[in-house]
Amino acid sequence: NIIGMLNVLEAARLNNIKKIIFPSASSMIGIAKENPVTEQHPTTPKTAYGVSKLACEHYLRIYKELYDMNYVVFRFFNIYGPYQANGLIPNIFSKLKKNEPITVFGNGDQMRDYVYIEDMIKYFSKAITSNIADNQVINMGTGQGATVKDVIELASKQVGIEPKIDYKPERPGEITNFVADTKLLRALFGSVPSTPLDEGLRLTHEWLNGKQ
Repeated sequence: NIIGMLNVLEAARLNNIKKIIFPSASSMIGIAKENPVTEQHPTTPKTAYGVSKLACEHYLRIYKELYDMNYVVFRFFNIYGPYQANGLIPNIFSKLKKNEPITVFGNGDQMRDYVYIEDMIKYFSKAITSNIADNQVINMGTGQGATVKDVIELASKQVGIEPKIDYKPERPGEITNFVADTKLLRALFGSVPSTPLDEGLRLTHEWLNGKQ
């Protein structure tokens, strides 16, 4: 992530590119000390991935300070939908269809903020075509939480198969409740992603069926 970002930044600088839109990750927060999680929440990443995303945000800031290159950072929460190759939701649908147990680490009550991929397009488009969000870090979430067990239950209704769950011990550094504070996103863009989780899962399931 870091080397790739530096390559992009240098290419942009040399070619007089005026702005970079960067998809960052809310996981850089680490353990949430408060919920909803604001953009100002302290960052203590628990994974190498989170560290790399945080480093990229700092490189964007530095290039703005040194070369006046604008940026917009969208900190993704749990993005899902068509064309997702791996992750919790594709894995759940795969396990259900194969009638295999779904592995859940901990008790499954961990709350996440799930964002349907198509909801994000208008924010990227507006960030590119206007300067309303320039040089800001913005949470890309819905502000609504759902537990892992909620996602499994909703997905199982789409497939029509009763889930089998294999509970495993909680993994070290596992984030518990984690929902986006969306005040800044709403203030800048006038809205937040709004596709309900059950509808997003239906659309994702339809795409997965068409792919097979």
